[in-house]
Amino acid sequence: MHNKDNIIEVNSVERSKEQMSIKLYIKDKDILILSSLGTVLRRNETNINKIRKLREAIYARYGAVGIHTACFFQNGLFYIYFKEIIESNLCNDEITRYIEATIKQIDKIALFVSKEDSEEKIADILKTRMYADSKYSYLLLSYNVDAMKKCEDTKAKLTKMIGIKNLQIIKYDDTKRLIYIFKLKDTLDKI
Repeated sequence: MHNKDNIIEVNSVERSKEQMSIKLYIKDKDILILSSLGTVLRRNETNINKIRKLREAIYARYGAVGIHTACFFQNGLFYIYFKEIIESNLCNDEITRYIEATIKQIDKIALFVSKEDSEEKIADILKTRMYADSKYSYLLLSYNVDAMKKCEDTKAKLTKMIGIKNLQIIKYDDTKRLIYIFKLKDTLDKI
């Protein structure tokens, strides 16, 4: 993280429109740094070696939670995930508190799917987490074709377990990733 190119790139990101907009809702210094690093990861997705080194540096400084937080921003999920709260009638301080508290729970609300994972096990974990703490929306993220297939199969299993009528599902995908956001319908108004 401390090499010259990374510092220049992070400084450039910190002055971007995206980052300036994020700063309206996030005041926590570490989350802001991780959001910038996530954007740097996104901008360099084709440079596997640079991504690997940067992820290692993030992990060394912030641990697994740091990697997951950076990945949240890498995948451009800030405005997708927090759309409802940002557009709500809450004051900016309440929005900031909610967003920062939620991001600090990233290891609880996000599951990163790999091709080795069991769809049944991940769906069961998601279902348990959703019923245990229904105030959050839960993320299911995958990156690469094999993991995307597992993600799709997991969504089908979760939908069967909980019932499509009981879930709000947002799908975000492109050629490299598939992301689902799940929220229990009876909790949508309890934010």
